[in-house]
Amino acid sequence: NNIVSKIESKVQNTMLPIAMKIDKQRHISAVKEGLSMTIPFTIIGGMFLILAQPPIDPTKVKGTNFFLQFMLSWHAWAAANQDIIMLPYNLTLGLLALYAVVGISYSLASKYKMDKINTSLASLFTFLVVSVKFVKGKMVTDNLGAAGLFTAILIGLLTVEISKLLKEKNIRINMPEQVPKMVSAPFESLIPTVVNVIVFMGINGLLGLAGTSIPNIMVSILTPILKASNSLPTILLLTFITLVLWFFGIHGDNVTSPIMTPITTANIALNAAAVAA
Repeated sequence: NNIVSKIESKVQNTMLPIAMKIDKQRHISAVKEGLSMTIPFTIIGGMFLILAQPPIDPTKVKGTNFFLQFMLSWHAWAAANQDIIMLPYNLTLGLLALYAVVGISYSLASKYKMDKINTSLASLFTFLVVSVKFVKGKMVTDNLGAAGLFTAILIGLLTVEISKLLKEKNIRINMPEQVPKMVSAPFESLIPTVVNVIVFMGINGLLGLAGTSIPNIMVSILTPILKASNSLPTILLLTFITLVLWFFGIHGDNVTSPIMTPITTANIALNAAAVAA
């Protein structure tokens, strides 16, 4: 017992400060909190995706009993109303990166005690400018779903940092004190928004000369990580680490979730997209 107590004490003294630092690091915390805000949308999108994809193949199954007749009727109804049923999915999991960039920037802005609404709207606009493209006059939104999630994380964090820097340097439109806050706040965020858009449009434009873009680079960098995260050894390792930390009295999920939440969220959305297709 003494040996176990000594080991437990040693692990707690070593790991607990690290776990607390990870949990309190504002950028990691903002990503975790921001992605948590997307949970209602993933649940709603998943529910309607299930509704639109009944688990039965009418070419292989006959309605020989009440249950199978019900399933076949469900399949026929879903096929006839596919566009309507899939609308909530397309507007939730299909646009997951939009909710993520708003949630992440909102969370980080609140930690800096900045204007949360206008800062997150500026991040959203910057993300749209970088991620949306037009082909023959038609808007392509491929990067607004799971494929754009890591771009959303990057822009959600960096746009807030740029806005914070400009605020500290007092580079903004200062309205008289008599002007109500709800009127002055949008004007105060105008210059940070313009700067963010110019910076990220400029970077995207330079990358465009090389035939790529910010979203494409993020996907190419993180695709190996996503593939690795899907492997059984990786899942077992992270689960083992989480449980060992719990065993020694440390909140294991708080340590591993900042790493796993972006990856698992992206994988859930990618799996849903595969089912929807």
